Amino acid sequence: MFNDLKKEILDHLVKIKGLFIDSNEINTELADVYFKYISLDFLSLFKLVERDIEKYKNDLMNKFESLSKERTDAIDYVKLSIAIDVMIMKYLESDQVDVSFLTSQLIANHYALSKNIIYKIQSVDVMMEIQSKKNSQAGKQKGKRNEELKVEYYDDIKAYRERNRFLSLTRCAGEIKDNLEIPLTEPNIIEVIKQVDNEINNLR
Repeated sequence: MFNDLKKEILDHLVKIKGLFIDSNEINTELADVYFKYISLDFLSLFKLVERDIEKYKNDLMNKFESLSKERTDAIDYVKLSIAIDVMIMKYLESDQVDVSFLTSQLIANHYALSKNIIYKIQSVDVMMEIQSKKNSQAGKQKGKRNEELKVEYYDDIKAYRERNRFLSLTRCAGEIKDNLEIPLTEPNIIEVIKQVDNEINNLR
């Protein structure tokens, strides 16, 4: 049991190390915190963890659901996770290991919090990445559809522009959108009008 728990904690610490792989500054900060914590004894770490949990108190629940790397306090939460992991590891390495203490509600809750902090950061980031890809794909599809509409309504826009050559681009685009009910935004209609103007000028 103890060896399995040690392995799980070590795997968790490796996971934390890879969490901010794109930032040397943050990884250095977390490494410094880790080495500071491993220099402390179990009791000192236990008091530190209890103090930080008391300090965060309501924030642990109120802000926890939206925890991600983008949150300015994410590093503080990660430091707390490291402190909990090292604290339990220190206890496992002591000569007075008591199974009932490790499985007590207090320690079990602390360890669950440590794992959930990292899980929350990872899950939110994964969801943001998925959403970003979806938005990018939607943007490409919308852009493709706009190009199709520009071609489809080119002749209508051209005919209106030829009858209203002296209107400004914005006014002409506004009138075309209102009068012809073309399903394009005014900036897209202006792009087509500019093409029409160039075509007319080249024919002269």
